[in-house]
Amino acid sequence: MEQADCPSVAQLYREVFAAEPWCENWTAEEAYTTITGLFSSKGCFAFLAEHKRHIVGAIVGTHSGPTGTVRELFVEREHRTCGLGSALLARVLDSFSRAGVTVVKVMTLPAGPAYQFYTISGFGNAAVSDRNPNRVVLVKHLQPCKDPKP
Repeated sequence: MEQADCPSVAQLYREVFAAEPWCENWTAEEAYTTITGLFSSKGCFAFLAEHKRHIVGAIVGTHSGPTGTVRELFVEREHRTCGLGSALLARVLDSFSRAGVTVVKVMTLPAGPAYQFYTISGFGNAAVSDRNPNRVVLVKHLQPCKDPKP
């Protein structure tokens, strides 16, 4: 993903998250600010899925030290269930792994398609989010846990 893609990605973001189960009403400015803010974050990995030169999905992940976070993953409704989300997730997980990330977190609704997607993809339920009690934090270990050295 490049900075020039941000307006199109922000528009797709608005469309995807306006639908069920999220029903979030982002303004164009809010969505653009969110996407550009994430994209310019230190430790950011961002990838797109395209169909016929049209952006139909995106993932943005950030990391600091050994911890990565899938900040956003979204795919246009018409292109879901054909492997694009899995391909985007695999790409960001690979990038995290190459950067030395050992654990990846994601926050999502506690039921529904996103939760199912992440659990099928190997994420486990860690806790209810302390920032938003309507969300859960799921965790995936990219490497086995090691005991800290004294």
